[in-house]
Amino acid sequence: MKKFILMLALMIPIFAFAQSETGVTRKVYCEIVGTGNITGTKVKIEADLGQKRITDTWGGDAARKIVNADGKEIKFNSMMDAVNWFAALGWELEFTYAVSEQGMSKQTVYHYVLSKTVSSDQEITRGLRFKQ
Repeated sequence: MKKFILMLALMIPIFAFAQSETGVTRKVYCEIVGTGNITGTKVKIEADLGQKRITDTWGGDAARKIVNADGKEIKFNSMMDAVNWFAALGWELEFTYAVSEQGMSKQTVYHYVLSKTVSSDQEITRGLRFKQ
């Protein structure tokens, strides 16, 4: 009986190692781009996960607009509101940068790069809905 328990104790680390090999993880990235509206009260977010670009009737990236369960575009209070929303889904902030557009609008566009460790492609978009 002691030999059986000893063999079992020696085999447990082997099984545990074998399980970690099958669950290979990788780091994926997402860029969220935020632009304000005319009133300055809300921020529109587009998420770039590397998906195919689909334009809407106005030439915007329809496939990158985040929507709720009803299909309505989610508007965030600020970029930090969007980052916190993504953090709740497991994303981590890597770095940020801003680009000031030239011309009449002179609008600043904020870019936030996020990352997440996943073990399958389904985990990348878990919790996210995009406009169809």
